Amino acid sequence: GAGGAFHTTEASTLSTYYNPAGLGFLSKQAFALSIRNAPKTTTLASGFYSAPTRSTTVDDGAGMLSHVGLAFPARILRSSRGVLGLSYTVGGFIDDTEIAAQGLLSGNITLQNYLRAVDAKAEFVTLGYGQSSAAQTSSFGVGLIYARQSVGYFESYAINNTPQTPTDLASTGYGFGAIVGLQASLGGTNGSVGISYRTPIDLQGNTDTASLYDRIPGRLAGGIAIRRDSPRGRDYSVIGAQVEFFSGGRGQLAFDRSGNQTVVSGGYEHNFARAGGFVPVRLGYRSVPSGGAGYARRNTFTYGIGFRPDNQRYSFDLAFGAADNDAHDVIISFTSLLDK
Repeated sequence: GAGGAFHTTEASTLSTYYNPAGLGFLSKQAFALSIRNAPKTTTLASGFYSAPTRSTTVDDGAGMLSHVGLAFPARILRSSRGVLGLSYTVGGFIDDTEIAAQGLLSGNITLQNYLRAVDAKAEFVTLGYGQSSAAQTSSFGVGLIYARQSVGYFESYAINNTPQTPTDLASTGYGFGAIVGLQASLGGTNGSVGISYRTPIDLQGNTDTASLYDRIPGRLAGGIAIRRDSPRGRDYSVIGAQVEFFSGGRGQLAFDRSGNQTVVSGGYEHNFARAGGFVPVRLGYRSVPSGGAGYARRNTFTYGIGFRPDNQRYSFDLAFGAADNDAHDVIISFTSLLDK
């Protein structure tokens, strides 16, 4: 609900994926899962086959598990402050069907009944470790990543009303990477900063689609979050910002990821103290520029609400996103602290 602005500075099971240093600030065993819609798009193309004009509409799509994570204190490096995390997170998803009602021009030829279907899903299983300083003012984290990337590409058309042999490619590749991160308190303020780096991940085993997409980009992320307590009661608020820089990807055609991409997020959360717990209300904005050929920018206004009981054993969150291409996102999350 806060636009992803707190990912590099928070301490949760999501830290395993975004910044394992955040694990070092967890003091209890934690389990969490998130379910969201899997966006589905339909694109209408016109003009020239080599450089078509595209107009895309978005459907909500079916629900899918987007994150499940477990974190627990572990005595490593002679410290009782270390925390291990294991998570599964969906880091990217595409399901697009493109048609050309009037056909596409290729030189003097018209490609009739044009249809292109593109799908992809990036799944990351990460084993992370975070350890904080004795004073709980800083933390470092490392993680090992197993990535599973599925890719599908189908294209068909007719020339002079004669169907041509379609292109039908699909395979699932895998690869390994690493992530490192740091978090630290801001001196003199009730805030923190975080930074993490995930290596690019080369794919293997994707024989049919290696020519389309064979390297997942690396990610350099940095963020800041500042808390302000209310002068009355237990209410408090948090404001944050995050920048992510993606580079080192490799692909072509519908999976062009050769260019760099900078994503900016900003968010605000106000925690209302009520009898029995806190009710966090969030607002955010996430700006994603064009990511290559066929990938338009996607700027999203986000908002959400949650509930955290005073006993801190579990919490619920509901988040929404409204993108500038009329897309609507919904995420439901549940977190449980397993220790008493």
